[in-house]
Amino acid sequence: GLMHIATLPIFTYLVAAERNLIASGLLAEHLSAPRDIVVVTRNDLDTLTPGQTPLKFARFDPLSSDGWLTLRIVLFGNGVTEIEESAIVEVDSYQEAIDTVSNGDADVLAMPRLIWEDHDRQENLRIYTQIEAIDSDGIYFIPDIDSDVKTRISNALLDRSVAGRLGFLAESHGWGSLRLADPQEFDRFRLIVE
Repeated sequence: GLMHIATLPIFTYLVAAERNLIASGLLAEHLSAPRDIVVVTRNDLDTLTPGQTPLKFARFDPLSSDGWLTLRIVLFGNGVTEIEESAIVEVDSYQEAIDTVSNGDADVLAMPRLIWEDHDRQENLRIYTQIEAIDSDGIYFIPDIDSDVKTRISNALLDRSVAGRLGFLAESHGWGSLRLADPQEFDRFRLIVE
C-alpha cells in the first residue's frame, strides 16, 4: 500500500520534497538530553586541513545530519570544500565506522556523542571536536493527501504533544514536543545541502 505519513530527518525530507514526493507537516523539538555530535579521528591525525595525503571519511548515511552533513560543515570550516566519492568509505553501522577509522581505512567520522559513548572505542581514537546537533526530525505527508485528513492528523498529534502524550515518538526519537512547520524554516537547511 501507499504510505501517506512518515517521520524523516530534515535532509531526507528536503531531497524527497525536491522530487515532489512529500510535503511538510510538523517539526519535532527534542528532549533536553545532550545531543552533541562528535567528530572523531585517530590520535596521530593533527588536523583536518587538506594536506599531502587526502583524508578518507567513514560515512554511515549520506542524508544523516548527525553522521555526515554536520561533518561536512566542520570540514568546510577546515578548508575541505570538495570531497571525491573515492574518499568516502561507506559503512553499515556506527560501530563499523569506529572500527574503520581505528584500523586506518578511513580518517574521520561523526556521530551523536551519546552513541559514541555507548560503543566500544579503541585507544587510538580521539574526539577532534564537538558541535551541537541540528534538531531536524519531523512528520511529513504525501503531497496529495486530503487537506482535511492532514489537518485532523496534525491537530491530533499537536494535542497529544501539548498533553505530553507522544508515546512511542518520544521514546524512539527522543522528541519532547511537536509544532507546525513554517516553510521558511527549511531555508537554512537548504543552504547546508547546497
